[in-house]
Amino acid sequence: MKTIEAVKCENCGKLHEVSSEDFISIHGNVCIGMNGGIIGHNFDKEGRVNRISVYCINNCLKIMLEKFTTYTKR
Repeated sequence: MKTIEAVKCENCGKLHEVSSEDFISIHGNVCIGMNGGIIGHNFDKEGRVNRISVYCINNCLKIMLEKFTTYTKR
């Protein structure tokens, strides 16, 4: 039996093979300026250090566009 390593999208839960290129991995956070974290995180749900966030490409782009639009309206 072959074992497949996968990662899960933080937004929708879809699994992606680690060897694929159909997801975006963010190491830390993506921020606007020095304080405006818009996507990504440094901790998992249990509060442990988790420096990588994984998103489907379309989910990542959608979230970032929504956040950029919110920040530019300020």
